[in-house]
Amino acid sequence: MPCLAHRRQVVRYDGRGHGLSDRDVADISFDKFVLDLETVVDSLGVQKVSLVGVSLGAATAIAFSARYPERVDRLVLHGAFAVGRRRRNSAADLEQADLFLALMRQDWGKPDPSFMKAFACIYFPDASAEKQQWFVELQRRNVTPEMAVRMRAVCDDIDVLALLPSVRAPALVTHSRNDQVVPISNGLGVVSLLPNGRFLALDGSNHVILSDDPAADRFADAVDEFLRPAST
Repeated sequence: MPCLAHRRQVVRYDGRGHGLSDRDVADISFDKFVLDLETVVDSLGVQKVSLVGVSLGAATAIAFSARYPERVDRLVLHGAFAVGRRRRNSAADLEQADLFLALMRQDWGKPDPSFMKAFACIYFPDASAEKQQWFVELQRRNVTPEMAVRMRAVCDDIDVLALLPSVRAPALVTHSRNDQVVPISNGLGVVSLLPNGRFLALDGSNHVILSDDPAADRFADAVDEFLRPAST
């Protein structure tokens, strides 16, 4: 998200279990994800931060903001959900959660890329074949099969619904209209319970906005305007 770096410092980190962070981690839990964010914020030595969270990162940012309202200036949440698939009291969501975990246990990271390609198509249906292949390789290198399954299970059990009314920071909640990973109804549910939330629906189906998405410029402009200090 290059728009974030315009006139501001950006700090991005890999969560535990993947990327450049420790891979072999015993405790993979949502509470630890929030603690990791807290540790990163503490390391900056600043009084307040603006948080940008996407998907799982949105739930993490919500939990942190509810716990430390005095430390969060603004929130940008994209592809957000407050309740994981196993917590939605939906037979269809529960079936989907079980199916996804079963496929991940069986096929994540294997030489036959069929599942990984399907995974990429679900997350980025509007992306080019080249971008989808990039995502496949990124996931294969980024996280082990065991860790991918454990993290998926944590996501399915998240429930920060009761925390939303405690989030006092102004929040911009954006969502792709045809997101198949986290349907737009989830983003609407999040913003409906935020005291200072506003919602922006974006054309497209990708779960995460890519730089060449048709909605990329609108997203960038909205985020830049939202995060811009009032004096500028």
